Amino acid sequence: MRVTSLNKESIEKIHLLSGESKQTIRTFFESLISLILLDYIEGESTNIPFIGTFSVKYTGDKIVNGKKEADIEVELKPDNNLIKNVGQVHDKEECDIEKMIKMRVRESLRKYL
Repeated sequence: MRVTSLNKESIEKIHLLSGESKQTIRTFFESLISLILLDYIEGESTNIPFIGTFSVKYTGDKIVNGKKEADIEVELKPDNNLIKNVGQVHDKEECDIEKMIKMRVRESLRKYL
């Protein structure tokens, strides 16, 4: 799979937040797209933990730069965790994700100090 500069940037950000290798993150997303496609073949939605239920609908084909490309619609039904954290951020409260990141930073500092 071709990795765009936007993909590389996202992989780098996730690498910095998680401490996982860039290859591990890339492999995770390759597995996720495989799961989404397998679920699509089965006519099912894909549950992405903590994010929501993702579904893909094929609506036909279109021509882009002289090449045939699938035209799709996607839908995301957000998980309660995503809804809660977005609400906390909007209300300028410390969200659960911030707490988790702070805890990881403290744990990392303890390891190295």
